Amino acid sequence: PVQLFETPLTTNRGVRLPVATSGRTFRIVRTAAATGSGKINVQQPNSTVFVQLDPAEWADVAPNSDGTAWVLTARGSLA
Repeated sequence: PVQLFETPLTTNRGVRLPVATSGRTFRIVRTAAATGSGKINVQQPNSTVFVQLDPAEWADVAPNSDGTAWVLTARGSLA
């Protein structure tokens, strides 16, 4: 699944991921239209932030090798 943010952010927003499950992946996208000073904080189920996105950035996450937490597998710029 893809979580897409396309509107300006006036404050930080969180994407709290579910419990990690083997074979499951997510892509989080903050388009260039999602301007503003807020960050997109990608969070573990316990609310620990492990990725922050600025405008025009994306990140892919997947479970770690033992399925106990999410890890960043790819990140890039949309520009």
